[in-house]
Amino acid sequence: MMPITLSVEEALVEWVNKGFHVTSPITSLADLVDGVTLSEILLDLDSSYDASDIDRDPTSCGRWLTKKRNLQSVHRALFRFIHREAPDIEVLSRLIDIRDISDNPTSDGIAQLLYITIAASFLGPDPEKYVDRLREPGRFTKNVMYQIQQIIMSQQETVQRETQVAKDAESLEAAALSSRDTALAHEEEKITLLGQLDLARKSHADTMTRLEHLQDSYEALRLEEARLQRELDVLRKITQDGASDSQIIKALEDKIKEQDELIANQESQVEDDRVLKTKLTNELNSLRQKSELAEQLDDELKELKYRMEELSRKANAAERYKQKLEGQQHLQREVQNLQFEKDQLQETLKEHERLILRNQALEKTLAEVRRLHSAAEGEVYELTTLKQTLEEDIRAFQHQLTLMEERKNHDERFISELQEQLNNGETRPTAHTPSGVTSGFSLEDELEDAGGSQPNLQLEISRLKAENTLLKKGLGGSSEASHLKEELEEERRKHMRLKEQHDEIMTKNALAEDQLSSLIQKAVDGGWDSYVPTYARESVLIEHYYSDEALKYLSDRLKKTTAELETERIKVEELERLVSDKERELLSARTDLSMVDKDALQGLEELKAADELISNSLRTELEAARIRHTNNQDDLDHHRRQLIEALLAKDRYRKEVEELRANPEMGHVEGAVAESTKKANEKVEKLRDRLKQRQTQLEKAELEKHELQRKLKAALDGEALAEQKASYEAIIKNLLRENALVTTAWYDINSRVQSSHVVVQRRQDTPHSWINKQRHMVNNATPRR
Repeated sequence: MMPITLSVEEALVEWVNKGFHVTSPITSLADLVDGVTLSEILLDLDSSYDASDIDRDPTSCGRWLTKKRNLQSVHRALFRFIHREAPDIEVLSRLIDIRDISDNPTSDGIAQLLYITIAASFLGPDPEKYVDRLREPGRFTKNVMYQIQQIIMSQQETVQRETQVAKDAESLEAAALSSRDTALAHEEEKITLLGQLDLARKSHADTMTRLEHLQDSYEALRLEEARLQRELDVLRKITQDGASDSQIIKALEDKIKEQDELIANQESQVEDDRVLKTKLTNELNSLRQKSELAEQLDDELKELKYRMEELSRKANAAERYKQKLEGQQHLQREVQNLQFEKDQLQETLKEHERLILRNQALEKTLAEVRRLHSAAEGEVYELTTLKQTLEEDIRAFQHQLTLMEERKNHDERFISELQEQLNNGETRPTAHTPSGVTSGFSLEDELEDAGGSQPNLQLEISRLKAENTLLKKGLGGSSEASHLKEELEEERRKHMRLKEQHDEIMTKNALAEDQLSSLIQKAVDGGWDSYVPTYARESVLIEHYYSDEALKYLSDRLKKTTAELETERIKVEELERLVSDKERELLSARTDLSMVDKDALQGLEELKAADELISNSLRTELEAARIRHTNNQDDLDHHRRQLIEALLAKDRYRKEVEELRANPEMGHVEGAVAESTKKANEKVEKLRDRLKQRQTQLEKAELEKHELQRKLKAALDGEALAEQKASYEAIIKNLLRENALVTTAWYDINSRVQSSHVVVQRRQDTPHSWINKQRHMVNNATPRR
């Protein structure tokens, strides 16, 4: 039960006043002792409740007894309501002792009754009504709502715990009954029922004793009342006779003396009776102990007699079986020898036939595998050649694209230079002047020269220089060389990983061979018995059974240990990652703590150093995750290839089986084909399982990689936040300035073009806009490749 505190009591009082419909509000839990308010709460829960047996106006002489009856009546009605409407929480009403609560009503006892009523309201047949009342705005404070929720959760936990305890007890009892003999179970049940009957008799005797004591007390009270009535009558009579005070006092003193003598006589009699009762009680206890000991000894004697009879019967049966066994022992030995020889011959014959069929199947399989392997090698070679050709084409296209981009950039720069020369009004020597003297160059002359057939030598020279520079840089070859270097590094990494796996497998193989040699040596020395279950030695006569069973047992243990080792390794990796995260968080917290007592510059330096350490740690984990991801990807590709090969082999075996079934002359090899097909299917299933496992590992590695990238990005962002902000501001200022300059230049060029009154005779192939004319000039001056 939930402990009673001041806040809990206040919440219960407020819930009773506002959560239920009561006529008179209460100020404390002590106001619920009379049971009247509790009956109103129960009437709010159960509309069919009859509160007529509740005494709402108790008299002063019987107030305690009335409260007790009211509380017991409310508890019985609440128990019936829970049993009828909410049987899931019926266990709560059994956890309280209503007798103790009604005999001595305290705040704790009343709170326990309120707990049960709250559980019945929120977990009963109509919880929505009370949930709406609890959630009604402004009706309850947050403390009351929180305490009511805690009470409900505490009651739910109590119900679940008690239900689980009851289920466990039932399961244990059922298991105990199922594991025992039926006769013993009935005997035990009989003993249990007898014990319960004895307890019921004792309880009945105690109840009768209490009733006798109550009757004695009632008789004593009645006698006392009669005595007091007589004294009152005497006093009234004396007063009516007109006796003086001295006479009255003397008469009363005489009466008191008589009563004292009577009390002394009764006390002496009570003491004698008490001594006699104590003596008789001691004798009764000793006799009960002796009776129980006699009954126990009698039961043990009966049990020993039964065991002696059972053992005597078993001994007689064993003696008879022994005599029969001695008479048929030589026949048994002969039968065992013949059976052993027969089993050996049959096993040898079966092994021989199995080897023949297996050899034939393996020869066919080997030929088919060689054929498929050669075909697969040819396909792989063709695909590799095609891949290299396509990669070379891609690199050539990339090289051409780079040249075109460079040429485009050069043309744009040249156009911009021509525009600047046009705007500045610069002059240059023309190719049409025979003397080579410089003349003025205008837009009209340039447009007229654009239609000529003579190429622009300056533009061609600039392009050739750009191509020469590009070839010197070796952009085309560098991309191919870098690609080849990456492939070389990838192949080296795969080679190193395969070499490590090969070394590991060879080490495991050597270790397994050593273990197998030691096991074989134990087999020679007769030590297989410790590895073979005892039950299997009694029914098998083949001499190689022990070794086969031991190897199978050790193989199973090895698989189980390997699986457990893999699970523990995963847990260790997870714990290492958690430790790394906690260390980084601890380093960050220590850095923040050390920045409190230092100035801004030192704190910034320490923060940068801590961020650098965290970034290095995250980079290391990211690199390890990338390596694991790459290794898992390689393993996945390998398993996929194996799966494809297995599927092809399965399809091939299926076709062979169909051919063999269609051919009646080849029916004797169906067993071998079926066995090969079964093995192939098992191999395919294993490969599928391993493929699923690898895919799961890859997904997990991907998640780890993304998480590490996110952490690294966050760390780098936190480290270079100020620098990025300053660089962003500088970039924004530069872009604004360049935008202003470009806008100004554009308006200047536009105004100049609009103000130029140049009349040009247009041809059909001459462009109509100024920018298209410039492009036409550049394209005509550039030789086509």
